[in-house]
Amino acid sequence: MATSDPAAAAVKRQCRSKSCLRARKRRRRQLTDDTCGSKSRYCDAKETILEKYHYHLGWLSEREHAIFCSTLRRPLPVCFRIRQSGCGAVAKDFQDLVLQEKIQHQVKQLPGNSWQLPSDTVFSCPKIRQWLTKNTLAGTLSRQEFVSMIPVLLLGIQSHHRVLDLCASPGSKTIQAVDALYDDHATSLEERGFIMANERDPSRAYVLAHRCKETLAERMTSVAIVNHDACKLPNMLAPLQKADSPAKERPFDRVICDVPCSGDGTCRKDTKAWYAHNYA
Repeated sequence: MATSDPAAAAVKRQCRSKSCLRARKRRRRQLTDDTCGSKSRYCDAKETILEKYHYHLGWLSEREHAIFCSTLRRPLPVCFRIRQSGCGAVAKDFQDLVLQEKIQHQVKQLPGNSWQLPSDTVFSCPKIRQWLTKNTLAGTLSRQEFVSMIPVLLLGIQSHHRVLDLCASPGSKTIQAVDALYDDHATSLEERGFIMANERDPSRAYVLAHRCKETLAERMTSVAIVNHDACKLPNMLAPLQKADSPAKERPFDRVICDVPCSGDGTCRKDTKAWYAHNYA
């Protein structure tokens, strides 16, 4: 029978404890990266399928390609729009919470009663995160990227406008357009306009209808959701005529057409896209 050396056993136990400690640190670091949106979660992006795909397209120089991929690794900021229904009280609550958490230097107020703050700040402030979740479920604010808000802001939708949203799902612009109809209060329902929201894909049209129903509530009476190919939408430019009124020039005063894009911005909030084989 081999005799055990106490000194060797002590060294072995020490090595095992150090190994366990290193493994624990690695797990903690990985959990922190996945939770807080750290740049390190994109480890070695040059080996990802996404970067290889863009690199082999040859549409950027070496320097531009490096800048492009570096930009995609930056986490998207958290942006939301406070809806007009609870604008004053909700905005004041948010400003008070920002002062309480002492993060006023990180918060940026944007046009359209919108606010933006870094994603790391949201993850590190539980009260901010809880406030966002609570008001999103209550329907007093809408989570939406500011670049997505710009088209509706520029259209200047008024309460009497008839608006067509051709590629509406998942519904952020549709909800924003409906809120714009109700920002300028009309004297009667007959003077109020409407939103026709179209989505070609049936499953996405269902998501659009469900989200609008949950968010808009009684304002849903001003929304019509259709499932059609926007390229063949019937009578989109035909004059609108009633039996007892003269024909109008066009059936719609505003048209929103946010066509499907490359989806590169998704990489900043969904890291799985860096390694997806079907990205192209």
